[in-house]
Amino acid sequence: EEDAGSAIVAGLVASGTPSPERVQSGGGRLASTVEVILSLFSFILLGVTTSALAVLYYQIINNYFPDPLTAGYGYADASASAINYSIAALIIAFPIYAVAMRLWFRRYREDEAKVESKLTKWLTYLVLLIAAMTIVGDMVTAVFYFLQGEVTARFFLKALTILVIAGIIFGFYYLERRKVQYKSDIPRKVFQSFGWVVLALVLIAIILGFATTGSPSTQRMRGLDNTRAQNLSSLAGCISSYAFEHKVLPPSLE
Repeated sequence: EEDAGSAIVAGLVASGTPSPERVQSGGGRLASTVEVILSLFSFILLGVTTSALAVLYYQIINNYFPDPLTAGYGYADASASAINYSIAALIIAFPIYAVAMRLWFRRYREDEAKVESKLTKWLTYLVLLIAAMTIVGDMVTAVFYFLQGEVTARFFLKALTILVIAGIIFGFYYLERRKVQYKSDIPRKVFQSFGWVVLALVLIAIILGFATTGSPSTQRMRGLDNTRAQNLSSLAGCISSYAFEHKVLPPSLE
């Protein structure tokens, strides 16, 4: 559709048809395919970053505020694999997302008359809707569990985590709509402030994640310990089966 419109305009101009000044100067043109793909890519990275940050903070809260109900059965509240995967996702996805959003704003800053596609508009408003629903649902859940007597720091910290993440997303994309779609004069420092706040949250989460699980060498040693424990358990089962069948302990481990 964009190519067809450009061809029609070029033909009319070539035939001598008068055209508005803005068309001659290139204003009002639609976003290119690259910009649409860039927008879709940024939304995917937003989902990866958001989920990883939420999971990481949840696991950190589980570690420092254990649940007596699960601890009584010998289960570990915090999952080392979930923490490590979330850290890996944040290290890779968040910087790429920041670069993608920087390129997105640069394109519309350099060409203020550019018109974005309907797809990116709908996706952005969908993100705003999801963030708003998450904020409302989180507040309703917090009040509900408070009325049920759930007044632990563990629960309120998790509710606060969701509220902060959803609030930042809603605020950022609300201002992004005003800047890109409605051409409001919003200083770059406002969006940079969002970036610094999110960067601080990511760095704090990564540091606390490493403090919870330990360094990669510690994880390696823990994995070797788990393997030894499994081997000992299997060996004990073999000895028990041999003793049950032969009514005597085996003469050797072989």
